Order: sequence, then C-alpha cells, then structure tokens
Amino acid sequence: MAEDLSGQAPRPPFVNAAQASSRRHRRSRNRQARTSATASSSFERQMASLAAKPQVTSSPSVLPFFLPKIVPQQFEKCCYSKSSDAYLDHAKENHEFSVFNLAWAIQNGVGEKCIERYLTQHNESEIAERLCQSMQTAPGAPFFPILYFAAERNSPEIVRILCHAGAKPSQSIGLYGEAIFGLPLLPYTILRAEHQLSDTTETVVALLAMGASPHDVPKDMWQDYLRAPTKDKPKHVGVFDIHETWCTAEIREALCKTFNLLQRYSLWKAAQIERPTVREIQVAKAHNIMPLFEVPYYIFGQQLATTQVLQRITSRLLFNSLKPLILLFTGLSGHGKTELARRMGGLLSLELIVVDCTMMRHDTDIFGPWSPYYGSQVGSQLNNHLVEWDGKRTVVFLDEFDKTTDDVRQAMLLLFESGSYTDRRNNNKIDCSKVLWILAANLGATEITKFWMDNLKDRSQKQQKLAPIRDLQVTLKQCIIQKFGAPLTGRFSAIVPFLPFSEGERAITAYKFMRELWHDVRKPIDTEGKRFAGTIFVNFVNDGQIAKHIADRYLEETGARSLADAVEEEISDKLAAEFFKQEGEVRDEMNTLPLPNYNVRVVSGSGKNNHIKVTSMGVSSLQTAPA
Repeated sequence: MAEDLSGQAPRPPFVNAAQASSRRHRRSRNRQARTSATASSSFERQMASLAAKPQVTSSPSVLPFFLPKIVPQQFEKCCYSKSSDAYLDHAKENHEFSVFNLAWAIQNGVGEKCIERYLTQHNESEIAERLCQSMQTAPGAPFFPILYFAAERNSPEIVRILCHAGAKPSQSIGLYGEAIFGLPLLPYTILRAEHQLSDTTETVVALLAMGASPHDVPKDMWQDYLRAPTKDKPKHVGVFDIHETWCTAEIREALCKTFNLLQRYSLWKAAQIERPTVREIQVAKAHNIMPLFEVPYYIFGQQLATTQVLQRITSRLLFNSLKPLILLFTGLSGHGKTELARRMGGLLSLELIVVDCTMMRHDTDIFGPWSPYYGSQVGSQLNNHLVEWDGKRTVVFLDEFDKTTDDVRQAMLLLFESGSYTDRRNNNKIDCSKVLWILAANLGATEITKFWMDNLKDRSQKQQKLAPIRDLQVTLKQCIIQKFGAPLTGRFSAIVPFLPFSEGERAITAYKFMRELWHDVRKPIDTEGKRFAGTIFVNFVNDGQIAKHIADRYLEETGARSLADAVEEEISDKLAAEFFKQEGEVRDEMNTLPLPNYNVRVVSGSGKNNHIKVTSMGVSSLQTAPA
C-alpha cells in the first residue's frame, strides 16, 4: 500500500470503502437520529436526514458503491400530490435551488426538458458552482457528484445538460472528507453495463465530448481498440499509477467484460482530438454554438472533414460575415456526409430539413411555382421551410446535389450570394442569411481515393496531419467547376472531402451495425405486431475480432452500406437460422423470463477461411432489462 504523504493513517483499498462506510452507519445510527444533517440550505438539511444510505446489495457486482436513493420531502403543503415533473417545476418557482432535489429528479425519471428548465431558471454562476460540489446524504457517507446520477440513469442528454450548466466530468466519488478519491466517472459509467444488460456507450461518448479524460481508464485497455482488453495489468507501469487506488483485479476483469469496441474506440479518438482554445470557446459561447465542438466525438473517422467544418464555421463567426455559409460535402457514397449534417443540426438544436435532389429538374421542382401560377399557394418543402425560419438559424441539407440541372443551380445563385429569398406563394422577402447550407455530392471520388492512397493510408497520426490537404482541395475545385460552373462554385464557403475508411474505421462502422442488431433483438416480443425475435441477448465474443472480419467485406464504392449488408448476411441471417431451430412458439409472456442467449464468434475454417458462427446457449441467468 502506498504511503499517505499527508501524514494521516493509510487509506483502505477503495473496493472495501462502501462496506466500511456501511459499518460506520450501523454504529452511528442512533446518534444520527439525534443529529441534524449538515446541508447548505434548510431544504437540503431535511433532504439529507431522509436520504437513503449507500446501498449494499447481495446481487453480484464489482461496483465498490451504490448511489443512495434520494427521498424527496413534502416540506410544505404546496408540494403535495405532484407528479415528478410537476414537483421539479414547482420547486423551481417556489424554492431555492437544491442539488438534492436535482438528484432525486434524475433518479425518478423526470424529463430532460424539465431538468433543463430547473437549471436555467436560476443564477448561472451560482448553479455552476453548486453542480461542482459533491453532496453527502448523511454524516460519514461518501460524497457524490451529481453526474454520477446521470450516469446511473444512463442518460447522455442529462449528462450534456448538466455539463453545459457547469458540472465537471472529471470529479470522482469522495470518501474521506472532501478528498477526491475513488472510482472515476468514466469507468463507473462503463461498469454500469455490468453483465451487458444495458448499453452505456452513448453516455460514455457524451462524457468524453464534455471533457472527461480517456486516461481515467488504463490506457492499455483502449490504445489498441481493436484488441480485446485483458485482465492482466501491463508488466511495465510507472512508479505512480493513477489507477492503482481503484482498478483492482476484480474491477479490471469486469471492465474487460463490459468495455465494448465502440467505447474503446471513443476513448482512443478522444485522446487524439484537440480541445478548443480559450478564444474559440469565447467566440462559440457568444454565438451559442458550443455544442459544435462535440461533433468529432460522434462521427466515425472523417477527422479531416469535421476539422475543416469547425474551422470554417468558427472563422466565419469571428469576422461576423453576413453571407450564408455553404458547405459542399463531396466524395464516395456511404462515408458519413448525411450523418455529419444530422449531428451538426442535432447538437446545435437546429431544425434540419433534408431535400432529395435526384428528381430536381426545374427551379419549380425545388422552390415551387411563382404566384399567381397554379399550385403556388401550396409552395414546396424548401420554400415553406425557409419562410418558417425567416431570419433564424436552420440547416438545409441538399442531398445528391450533383444530380440537379443547370436550371436548378442557376436559381440558387442569388440565394447563396446574399441570403435573400422571395416566398413564391406571396412574393414576400425572406432573410436566409443565417441558414447553414450543406450540399452533398459524389464528385471527385477518384481524386479523393488517390489522395488517400498516396498520403493517408497506413500512415501514422503525425504523418496524416502533414498531408497536403490544400492540394486536394485545389484539384477538387477544378472538378466541381467543370460540373457546376465557376459562378456557383465560387459561392461555396468550403469544399469538404470525405475520405475512404481506414482499417480501424471500417471495423468501427461494422460494429455500429452489430450494435444496432444487438439493440433490435433486445426489444420486447410483440406477436400482435409481428415482432417474434425479441427479448434476446446477443453476446459478441471478442467484438474487435468479429468487426475486423466483417470489415473485410468493405467496398469503397458503397462504404458503410457494404458493411451493413455484411452484418446482415454474416450475423443476422445466422442468428435467424439458430432462432428458428428452437422448440416451441414465441409468446409475449417470454418478455418476463430470463434472456435466451446467443454467442457470436469468429471460428477458424479450412486454410485462412475464417467465418462467423452463431450458437444458441440456451436460456441464460441474465434477467430481462431495458436495452
């Protein structure tokens, strides 16, 4: 045991701390009944006296502690008989802010919007300070940061709301006074998926996007993300290992079981992403676009594209340009153009409209006929959207824009130049200067692939950063001028190339479709709705190996679609074959029974012909839980 440099007695191993705390509670139960809790407000003092003590359960778990069940107190007549959401709204209007009240709301399923309202109706700086303070439910009990309750609920939305309000994902459980000592939030969230009954991946990604350090988890477990982590610690570890206090052999072994491929990749990627500078944050906050910096954490690969988009948007805002922002996403089909556009709109809470341009032959197809011609009163999807968002931010995604004709593209020139538009239903002037236009095309695919082969394929991260991206953009601009003409091309704010997937990105994309299957078969059986393959647990044995095997089916021409087809053929079809072999009819009552378990693994065939095998393992001991 390491020496305590503070001169105090050495601390016991963290894994036993919850038990020690429980023993202290039992010894002091009578004394606590006579002692008032020491919370910061009158409400919190009453809440603390009623809050449940840290729970110790008899069910198997390696978690060294369990969050206390917060019990709300009806401390005034006006608070009686209110639903969870109504209770929090009432507290917002009638009582001072309480982090205990907030924790109770998170545990009891209060909606994200209601929690957001509760945080935004108080002084911002005061709320930020309170969210950074850990709370203690009783004397001698651990100190719990509020984000652990969001992780317990497995809610990435609440994580983002709390962090935007000032909560810090770097906090840990405190057991000794105010000292920060214990299981960090990131591994705690991963371990919440113990026995793989739930998928905490989205919450893990949200924490990383909010600033959680990937190094809170031992680096050897995620640095080579395609390799399954092992329960054995590396032989060569530094003199001071920051994980020594909490990462016991038992916890590390549990992490190996629950630490899925996408989580490992997310930690690896977070370690590569540069955090925004102080000035970038200042500009982003002024324009209310801070969530844009979260985009790289949610996109598989395409770091060049996401970096270029962020740079162009922040640069445009810095100089207060009044021109519309028009981004041309171009490259191979199926490599994330639509996904990036959707993520940008979703994170910025902007309305996004997707317009399929494959059948746009005339300007009336995309904007509608001019008044007073027949049909003008109806308008068009794009025309009506621009009118609805007059002078406000919105995202317009024009998919397959290279399929449009000269007539359609000519109609875009004035709109892209000044942002001015005329509603074709009534000839009213519309301000579209704040619209973010994203145009998707498949132009320059040959040039992009050649650049990737010559400068990026099988290169290190450091070498990839030195790739001559400007040369590629110059080449692409010439290709696009030939297709669209110089007047329209000159109005594009940036040409953003989407590159082929690397070997790791192919595997991660394959795994994304594997996880979609995992979630789909976890949904309840509904025989009336013709859902028979439900309430099933699929265990991917060595998920990285399976994903690498699927990745061999990748085709540049179709990108992610080729991997989705491979997952369907290699896993879904084989799972269906095993499912049909089982005896008896499927009944809705099976939703309440232990889960049927299917193992998916790569097995060796003749020569080098490995293949995927799906095996029914019978009914497992795992109980039904939400996917």
